[in-house]
Amino acid sequence: MSPLWSERLVVGFWPHGVTIGDATAKRTAGVNRTYWRNPQDQEEISWRASLDTLTHWIAGRTPKSVLVNIVISDHFVRHVVLPWSPELTEEQEWLALARARIDLTWGNAEEFELRIDRLRYKSSCLTCAMDRDLRTHLFALERHPGFKVNSIQPNFTATFNSLATGIGNTATLVVIPERHSVTIGALEGSSWRHVRTQPIVRNDASDIERLVDRERMLLGLPPDVAVVYGLESDGPNPPSLTPT
Repeated sequence: MSPLWSERLVVGFWPHGVTIGDATAKRTAGVNRTYWRNPQDQEEISWRASLDTLTHWIAGRTPKSVLVNIVISDHFVRHVVLPWSPELTEEQEWLALARARIDLTWGNAEEFELRIDRLRYKSSCLTCAMDRDLRTHLFALERHPGFKVNSIQPNFTATFNSLATGIGNTATLVVIPERHSVTIGALEGSSWRHVRTQPIVRNDASDIERLVDRERMLLGLPPDVAVVYGLESDGPNPPSLTPT
């Protein structure tokens, strides 16, 4: 590890709290991480309480240089898949199309920071729209001495990247669960086809399976389509505002 940064951490930023983990450890649920829950764990989806919790954790730690990768809950982002078009050749043209689609679907696209990504050349683009105000506040945490934000990624992207080497070229559903929601992405021929985040009512495995099966049927995929699951990210029963 470079002496410039005495720690490298992954901060998971969820609606009900934050997780702190070692960036050098394998992404495994519940291993090498602590969970800090918001003091009032309300069901409404708001990032401001989690920002206060993260600020509280930063202020209470022993000063040292730390480089942080932040993974944002998919509750706080929007995903749109744009089909490949030979008429669009520049990234700015793809971003303009993504902004128009997001503005049509959710309204006020200027509130979002947009990123586009594709798995291979001349294939569909996966667009992620992050809350611009949230992103600004997360980078503003660098005002704390020794705290440096290295990257900010949505949970779906971060988890998919850790699973990607095990995914082939056949049609595949990628299922990334969180507390009270699941994001399901469809791949076909190493190209994105569809990504959607949906609420989970009962917050159990049967609810997830039902949503996966419904997504499969809506996309016209066969019953034996490959399904790859990411581990639950933020845990069903996190403790109160003390580390585990």
